[in-house]
Amino acid sequence: MKIQFLLERFNNFLTPKRMRYSWIVGGCLWLGWVFSIIAGKGNADLFGTLIGTDFSAFYTAAKIMLAGNSSNLYDLNTAYLIQQELHNAQSQGLTLFLNPPHFTLLMAPFGLLPYFPSVIIWIILGILCLWFSIKLLNPGNNLRIFLLTLTWLPVFSAVSFGQNTFLTLLFFCLTYHFWSRKKFLISGLIFSLLLYKPQFLLFVGFLWLLSTRKYIRALIGLGIGIATQIGINILLFPEASINYINYMKNVAPILTSMPGFPVWNTFSV
Repeated sequence: MKIQFLLERFNNFLTPKRMRYSWIVGGCLWLGWVFSIIAGKGNADLFGTLIGTDFSAFYTAAKIMLAGNSSNLYDLNTAYLIQQELHNAQSQGLTLFLNPPHFTLLMAPFGLLPYFPSVIIWIILGILCLWFSIKLLNPGNNLRIFLLTLTWLPVFSAVSFGQNTFLTLLFFCLTYHFWSRKKFLISGLIFSLLLYKPQFLLFVGFLWLLSTRKYIRALIGLGIGIATQIGINILLFPEASINYINYMKNVAPILTSMPGFPVWNTFSV
């Protein structure tokens, strides 16, 4: 009863007038961020923070691969030197590349461009992925829903940090789109693309395993997709693949305690 009472009080608080506050606060947040980028210098915003902090790790990996040094994808010194150039040698921080080697194939085109236009294109593509994800979940006129999501702080954070969150979301939504239409093999193949964030494969894969007979085609598609990507890694990035495994065993567990790690990037309200 107490929970129901609190929900009723909260519902009464969200009057139509107060619901407009999200548009005002969200609009101010985005305008402030865009202004800080315009007023900033080089690759940094007005406060000297590198634009798209997380994207810098993807960009660094792309640069290393394009230079023909894929074996150094997980070498901290190599990454540090490249990111020092992005920061104009004004930061001691280091944003680490935590994805498997084959993810650099997707990021390679961005590494061909200077950092600033590259991160802006990446951010725009991420917002488009968010839009298409909403369309897949609820076909129709979703402009208001899309704009309302932009007022949500986690969405703003994912955009401003240059994360690959919305690419991940799009793969999830495409997986659900085909799965709900009983196209299980395609659904499994698409879901396997999330191997660049392998932790996400565990939960849905486990749910499919609970009904193996029903979702056997989804599991086959998932297996084919994963095996193909592992093969690409072994074929194109043999040394980097071994380094990645060691990297995740030795570096990832102590990541947040490493000198220069942007601890602020791991917290939000």
